[in-house]
Amino acid sequence: MPAMTTMTAEYRALTLYSEPPAGCIVFPITREGFEPHLRLGEIAIVDKSDKDLVNGELYVVGVRSPMVPDGVAKHLAQVWAREYRGLDGEPFTGWWWGDLNREGRLRLSEGPMLAEGLARMIVGRVIGLYAPAVEGPKRLAGAAS
Repeated sequence: MPAMTTMTAEYRALTLYSEPPAGCIVFPITREGFEPHLRLGEIAIVDKSDKDLVNGELYVVGVRSPMVPDGVAKHLAQVWAREYRGLDGEPFTGWWWGDLNREGRLRLSEGPMLAEGLARMIVGRVIGLYAPAVEGPKRLAGAAS
């Protein structure tokens, strides 16, 4: 089991890891929209084995794109569910993914989609922050403090 560092006094609801646990990947935060849980320049720990959709959780979502080397552009996203009525009048759950901080409007969002469609796009769930040194979370060079 990887060593965990001490939590900071600020409530952020994410565990700090000094190294990624087995089966996890690191994912650099390259844009705003996920504060206070994740900030620009920090590095998230993503559990690739945890792909079950949970309303309100943060995930890395993969979208097919010819613009990236492996053909899948990866985005940090919160997922959330809403109830709808279909044209036939029957209720269904539609899932969305987008920024955590939507503040009355959606800056980046996709949906509604069926759970099965979104589940196929999930790379893994964010479980923590990579913080290899005791002084705090790792920041990318040139990132805002």
